[in-house]
Amino acid sequence: TANTSACPAYCLEESSITDVGMFVWPQTFLGNVSTVQCPYARSNSQRNNATRECAFNTTGSMAYWAPANISACTAFCLAESVSTDRGTFLWPQTLLGNVSTVRCPIASSNFYANNASRECVLNTT
Repeated sequence: TANTSACPAYCLEESSITDVGMFVWPQTFLGNVSTVQCPYARSNSQRNNATRECAFNTTGSMAYWAPANISACTAFCLAESVSTDRGTFLWPQTLLGNVSTVRCPIASSNFYANNASRECVLNTT
């Protein structure tokens, strides 16, 4: 049998999709913490980081990715198309706490704004 104990253990590169976006965690040596930028920010000057440790699994004697700390990242609502009795609305991806406004699919002079709006709120269910 081969003795590989002198070789460093590491976690393989991994992609993960969360409610705050997609993260690509680079190959990281055992015991180290990987830091990557959050996918979305409220502004270009306010981009935060997420972290994730490459930990040791004592059961299987292998390196593994611990849960990521994404608490500093900004959540968002995904872009989606929603059909109602007032038409089909194409909502853009929107940062948490922001309101997106789109034109009504069918405009009428009887309605003042002819815009629809939707706030991105955190789904706690």
